[in-house]
Amino acid sequence: MNENDILGQFPEEELPASRVDVAAAVRSGRRRRRAYAAAGSGGAVLAVLAAVLVVPGAIGYARGGGAGGTGVGAEPKPTVAVSVSATPSRSTDNVSCMTVPITTKLPDRFSVLERFVGLPDAAEQRLMEYTTGATRQEVVYTTATGDTVQVNLAARGEGYALAGNGGRAAPFDPDTLVPGDPVNGRPGFWLPDDQRIWQYPAVRLAWQWAPDAWVFVAVTDTDDRDLTAQRRQRLRELAVAQAQALTIGRGVAVTSPFRVPAPDCARPVSTDLYRGTHANGAAFVRFGVMFARGDLAKSNLLTEGSVTADSIATPADKPGSATSTVDGHPAAVPTDNVLIVYDVAGFALEISVIDGGRVDTEARFRSIEMVPGADQDESRWVTDFIR
Repeated sequence: MNENDILGQFPEEELPASRVDVAAAVRSGRRRRRAYAAAGSGGAVLAVLAAVLVVPGAIGYARGGGAGGTGVGAEPKPTVAVSVSATPSRSTDNVSCMTVPITTKLPDRFSVLERFVGLPDAAEQRLMEYTTGATRQEVVYTTATGDTVQVNLAARGEGYALAGNGGRAAPFDPDTLVPGDPVNGRPGFWLPDDQRIWQYPAVRLAWQWAPDAWVFVAVTDTDDRDLTAQRRQRLRELAVAQAQALTIGRGVAVTSPFRVPAPDCARPVSTDLYRGTHANGAAFVRFGVMFARGDLAKSNLLTEGSVTADSIATPADKPGSATSTVDGHPAAVPTDNVLIVYDVAGFALEISVIDGGRVDTEARFRSIEMVPGADQDESRWVTDFIR
């Protein structure tokens, strides 16, 4: 079974019209559903889980429109090669630990703990979501005019499933490309006219940032589902301008409001930063990291679990759900292997241990170190968050 077979089991339903953040929330929910369902089916889903996604988690609440906040991350630095060492050789019951370090060298692999799509300062202020992975990265932000931009970055030789055909994911096919505007001296190409960002019609520009390594910039107007020739041309011009302003391939360290030890025989395989606005008008931020066991080089990663911090979630968002406590904090237990602990240094923490239970999720919660002041000042977030 390949990635497209797996994704095909989870169709992208058409949704009613909504504003930008609502669509992003729906997309996160779909992605969460895919990852949780996939995690139960074993090795067949490993390519999907290894590729990109952190599970945003079961934390949920009403959101309003728009995204805000300041950019997160250390200063950019040139990156030629990054060494990602495997967890030191250990063994646990029925688990074969990694013993060979994996060397990540651009453009073949990305460091999961770095972001390789650099945004202009103005766009950084309107960042909605950034997901890192070893072979793919994705960033979504809004423009000053309110349009939504989605950037998908692939490592060399990696295919990509892009939204088209009425919103369904379809494999990227270079044979369908139409020559377009160059991007920083490299040939640019337009993908077919059926492109989507979520359920919204979009235009999508592609180019190779390195040989056989593609990057895609899509733009949509979420207020307009009818792309006339004139509107399509406006979006194409905007896509070219946004593409020209991006910096591709320079690593910026991911930062986190917490520190957490890597689980036995596992390592981080994805991070996710999401910004939104609560229904009460307050801006919030959510950050998470996913762990997996296995060998990335052999594409046989098994999801181990995840930790997510949310700056605004409270028990009131899901009345009656926080029926437990952990070390004096209100807590919810949506499933045996998921624990949500509220009011932890200004965050709600969600911990999942795929093959674990309440004892395991509580143990992981107690292993987490919150960064002082991280809920009030994102400049305090740290880069050395995997212990």
